[in-house]
Amino acid sequence: MAGDFASDMSSPDMRKLFALEIDPQIQPILSALSARYDQKGEFPKTEDTLDSFLAAARTRLRDVATRGNAVQRCIQRLS
Repeated sequence: MAGDFASDMSSPDMRKLFALEIDPQIQPILSALSARYDQKGEFPKTEDTLDSFLAAARTRLRDVATRGNAVQRCIQRLS
């Protein structure tokens, strides 16, 4: 078990590793949700509500997921 902990300590921080690729892609979603909360005090509680909030902000989760496929392919190559 101690070996598992030690190996985790040497693993790269995936958030930092992919931040330059991922952050710009999720920024429109973060902005849309933050604006909705600031204006109406609401966060989505269901996927349908999330889709509705994002549609109102003219963005879609699918757009980010599609662009995220490039990141997934990169992770697979590193594995």
